[in-house]
Amino acid sequence: MRPVSLPGLVRDQLRPFAPRPTLGGVTDRVCENCAMPDEELVLVRRVYVTPEAWDSPEATARTVEETELWCVSCMSQYPHVLADGSDED
Repeated sequence: MRPVSLPGLVRDQLRPFAPRPTLGGVTDRVCENCAMPDEELVLVRRVYVTPEAWDSPEATARTVEETELWCVSCMSQYPHVLADGSDED
């Protein structure tokens, strides 16, 4: 008896399925400030601002050394500097 020739698609469907590798533990990139998933994150340094008050006549700003990945929304609302030291404009 002569073997039957099957079209490629049918032949591929008849093969046993091999287990596919999975990427367990892979997560979306998230903003380190608000924890929202975002594809466009920017490396920044957080700036803590203390406004002037009745007991402290001068406002102060302190930039931390640690860097964080922030989304555009957080960058528009919170004080920060870009980690590479460039201007944002």
